[in-house]
Order: sequence, then C-alpha cells, then structure tokens
Amino acid sequence: MIRGKLAIKEVLPYRCIGCGVCVQSCMNDVLRMKKGKAAIVYQEDCSACFACEVDCPREAISIGWHSDVKGENT
Repeated sequence: MIRGKLAIKEVLPYRCIGCGVCVQSCMNDVLRMKKGKAAIVYQEDCSACFACEVDCPREAISIGWHSDVKGENT
C-alpha cells in the first residue's frame, strides 16, 4: 500500500531553464523562482493537478507519491 500524498516530487535543476511557466501554471502557488530556477516552496499545498508538469517545456518537473509532505503521517 502506498502511503503519502501525490504531489510535486522534484524539479530537475539541470533541465529547468528558468522560464517561469510552471510558476504561472500552478493554481495553488506551490512553486517560486529562486536563483533563476523553479523551486518547490509549499509542497503541502500541491493538489497534483499536473499543470506545472504538463506546461513545463523542458520536462523538468515530476509529480509522484511523496511521503515527506509536512503534516503527513506515513
């Protein structure tokens, strides 16, 4: 049984070009630009809508099961 939450799992910094499309796509304000790259800031607010993953032109974002989300007991 998988325990945890479906959420943004990672942003691959070597693929991210800093375009900010994912930040604009995120309806829950989970991502921010930091040092010219997308960064996960409020992972616990991710609703796994997949907008950031689908809209990223470099496929730098992945959504998956994450057990380290704040407030989750796994």
